[in-house]
Amino acid sequence: MPHRGRVLFLSLIVAGAWACDESEQLVSVAPVPVVSPERFDFGAVPLGATKRLSLQISNGGTAALSIEDVMVDAPWFVDRLELPLELAPGAQQLVDVGFRPTVLDPVTATLGLVTNAAETPSLSLPLSGEGADGVLAVSPEQLDLRNTPVGGARFAELLVENRGLADLSGEIRLEGVSFPGYFQRGSATLEGSFSVGARGQLPLDVAYQPLDPGDHSGVLRFEICTGRCGVEVQLDATAVAPTVRLEPPVLDFGDVGIGERRVRTLTVRNEGTEAVQLLDLGLRGGTGVSLTPPGAFPLNLSAGGVLVIDVAFAPAEALELSGGVRVQLDDSSFPEVQAGLRGRGVGPLFVVQPERIAFGVVTAAGDESRRAMVALNAGSADVEVTEVRLDGNSAFSLQALPGLPVTLRGGETLPIDVRFRPSALGVVTATVTLRSTDPQRAEVRVPLEGGLAERVCVIDVDPPTVNFGAVVPMFRRDRKVLLSNRGTEDCRLLGGSFRSPSDPAVTRLGPDPFPVTLTQGQSLELDFRYLPTAEQESKVIYTVRTDEPLYPFRNVALVGTGAGYLDLFTRPRVVDFGEVRPNCPEVVQEVELVNAGSSRVDVTGFTLTSSTPEFRLDAPASATLAPGTVQAFRVGYDAADLGDDVAIVQIDVRDLAFPIVVPIQGTGRDNPVVVDTFEQQPRRDVDVLFVIDDSCSMGDEQLAIARNFMSFIRQANLRQVDFRLGVTTTTVLGTGGGLVGPPISPNTANLEGEFSRQTAVGTRGSGLEQGLEATLAAVVRAERGLLPNVNLFRAQTPKVFVVISDEDDFSPAPELTYAAQLRNRFGQIETAVVSGQSTGCQSSDGSATPSPRYERFVQDLSGQSYSICGDWAGNLASIGQTAFGLAVSFDLSRTPVASTVEVRINGTRQSSGYTVDVSLPAVVFASPPPEGARIEVRYTPECGS
Repeated sequence: MPHRGRVLFLSLIVAGAWACDESEQLVSVAPVPVVSPERFDFGAVPLGATKRLSLQISNGGTAALSIEDVMVDAPWFVDRLELPLELAPGAQQLVDVGFRPTVLDPVTATLGLVTNAAETPSLSLPLSGEGADGVLAVSPEQLDLRNTPVGGARFAELLVENRGLADLSGEIRLEGVSFPGYFQRGSATLEGSFSVGARGQLPLDVAYQPLDPGDHSGVLRFEICTGRCGVEVQLDATAVAPTVRLEPPVLDFGDVGIGERRVRTLTVRNEGTEAVQLLDLGLRGGTGVSLTPPGAFPLNLSAGGVLVIDVAFAPAEALELSGGVRVQLDDSSFPEVQAGLRGRGVGPLFVVQPERIAFGVVTAAGDESRRAMVALNAGSADVEVTEVRLDGNSAFSLQALPGLPVTLRGGETLPIDVRFRPSALGVVTATVTLRSTDPQRAEVRVPLEGGLAERVCVIDVDPPTVNFGAVVPMFRRDRKVLLSNRGTEDCRLLGGSFRSPSDPAVTRLGPDPFPVTLTQGQSLELDFRYLPTAEQESKVIYTVRTDEPLYPFRNVALVGTGAGYLDLFTRPRVVDFGEVRPNCPEVVQEVELVNAGSSRVDVTGFTLTSSTPEFRLDAPASATLAPGTVQAFRVGYDAADLGDDVAIVQIDVRDLAFPIVVPIQGTGRDNPVVVDTFEQQPRRDVDVLFVIDDSCSMGDEQLAIARNFMSFIRQANLRQVDFRLGVTTTTVLGTGGGLVGPPISPNTANLEGEFSRQTAVGTRGSGLEQGLEATLAAVVRAERGLLPNVNLFRAQTPKVFVVISDEDDFSPAPELTYAAQLRNRFGQIETAVVSGQSTGCQSSDGSATPSPRYERFVQDLSGQSYSICGDWAGNLASIGQTAFGLAVSFDLSRTPVASTVEVRINGTRQSSGYTVDVSLPAVVFASPPPEGARIEVRYTPECGS
């Protein structure tokens, strides 16, 4: 622990001038500087934060004391002190001494005072402190709220970011501010507690609403360490008598029903003696708010003149309104005046999803297709569903409808099974009409469409709906859509475009690939990007036009939101039992509800909705998921007859407006056939990160890595892969995640020697290995543009992460959190861990402890696990094959009857060259299929598999 200095009262008695009184006594007349304490130990302060301690300077003499100068070097400072500081005899003054560390090492310095005392012209105080790892960042570092009109308001936004892997909380404090009540966040005072989830961000709206003129500047501190210690933001806030004033300073709409519209008036008043020109009128934030300008801008407002602006609030959902109205002026002293907005949307919100159902085209009369429709209440008051009616062509039908009316509380859903069985050629339509007690949505219509044709372009859109999820504004997320020809005839794709209305937050990446012809089995990949700039939802449709005359269009729905983030999902997202032989034993699949976010999740119920007793749900009545944990449940399917069966599992989550719905499907068939298809990856560029344990027990292993480099890189050389390769260590103290050298590429001189040099990371690192934290830290450093990491990861390039350690991971967050962070950034990635695996191991070169955390990490990302006690050449060759080479093993979805397996490569049946391993189960080739090959495995599954 750092040494804490003693508080010592220093009395420095200095001889001065002498005088005689009537009693002939001599009296000392001199200033005597006294300081307390005698030294400062600031202890550990996080990087990016500031800690302040108070120094008391007193005059213990009989003459005036002058502090003429204060001298201190960074990272210490003294501010808000006017020099010279004059102290009368007996007076004292508190002076702030601040410490803002910039390095992790302990540092010392001296604070010097220059005085007018003849015998003690200078004083010295020792200073000490050290920097600690900092995880809190606040931007911007300064808020300019100057020249705010009295009675008006100025608004600013702060972004509070937690860069750590644990939740962070603290207190917001104002210091040096004459009237703290003038500052607010939302409807509450600015001072108070705050919390930010792991790797989370907290946007904070700051409102300055002064009632008196003057300077109200000071420091806004986010205190996360002891005392006056935290990340500081400088507040420059001054209020002046306004020329133009907005009344009222805050428009409060109160509670407004969803779908209703409430209007409030805002008065613009010129209280000056000269005319003012209004240049523009606008909104800051506030979903569902609109303005009615009093005329075309610019507008002249004469002295004493008044303008009235109508402001309307029409909430489309249950939400809290927070924002402001801004009026821009041609006055250089008051370029803008603002008024705040407040209100809340309440009431029922009846929503039906999807808004339209397209069954597509089928080629055989009598074939039946099924789709799910969900009616839900997304509001805050009950909704009663009174009618569900189907009008239109008889090829459509509704199945398993519940008795009506049905009451839906906030967040509850009503699933509806819609079926399509055409009998005549052509396109047919129908409409499902739902009536409810929601006054704003008393009737909702969902159009249905489908067709029957002799020839159809069978284009599989995967996924048909791209959900970007919740993305923080100004951050991006990329997703892929695969268009595949699953038919027997060529399909020509003529063009693609966004349907109006489009959204600039959603774009398609890359050159235009159209027109293009897809032969049987061929695919086309489209890349889309979501980059929200505001806290609002985005929903667009991308339409691909084909040459099919009957049903030419294929749609891709793309949705995302910049309004929040909750990383909660199921694995798998859809449970498909495939074809099952009736009267076989029940088939059971396990589903995991994954909380990959940073907040606790309370599940209030799991519900199975099915029209057939062939499905069974085994789940708890409720569950609580801590961050980084999973809750497993099971779904069983006992096919009792022939035909398709569908169901859903609904997962209700407290404080989540939309429940999670897991579709369940299976088919009873006498002679079930499973067809698994795979595509051999083409040659690809790859970015690789090695995370190597640098603790004291890893010397031999590092030598083995270097010696077997050629085993790892052989496939990259054979296939001429353009790779980038970086190396970091499992020690995260200090610059954790930083590469030990520049990224290695095929152009690196003496490639093998450079790899050997970099992988020899040494054995003086931390004994608490944090391989997962180091992996994520390396990625974050690259995102922040820090050298040399910024040159490792390229856009749109597959990523491979390799962790090598003889001990388990000691990173602070659950391993699931790291997997989710990497998956969210890069999508599909390759991972490999070389460790003691689940049981530990021992060899002639040493031993390794069990590594269950690393095992769970690679399992979550479908990666590869290798024993650190095994064959290094074989391990690295296998990792290199995964990173750069072609696959030879393809996992099957079911356990096959071995004698029924039929394998085709690009449509040609294979009579030899592969084996069937039913224990995995998988098909393993003696030599890898060629690049881009389509592998099809057809088989009869074992009963009950």
